Amino acid sequence: MRHSTIASKLTDDQQLVLNLRFLISDEYTAIKHYTEILAVTKNEAVRKTIANIMDEERIHVGELQKLLFSVSPGEEEQYKKGAAE
Repeated sequence: MRHSTIASKLTDDQQLVLNLRFLISDEYTAIKHYTEILAVTKNEAVRKTIANIMDEERIHVGELQKLLFSVSPGEEEQYKKGAAE
């Protein structure tokens, strides 16, 4: 995973939480790139495949969030608070 001087000072659980956040971010970045491809291509075969891949990336986000919430329960509470605002 990504390394930094801060990461070297984290506990294993803190490092896991950090890595899960990075992975979630990476999934959203992939979705953004696929969205950009869809915006510029008219090729239906490409559009269908990219749309399918985007759906898979969204599933990955959900799976990674589930893992994140299981190792950092306070994180889920913060997400819920944000959604309620």
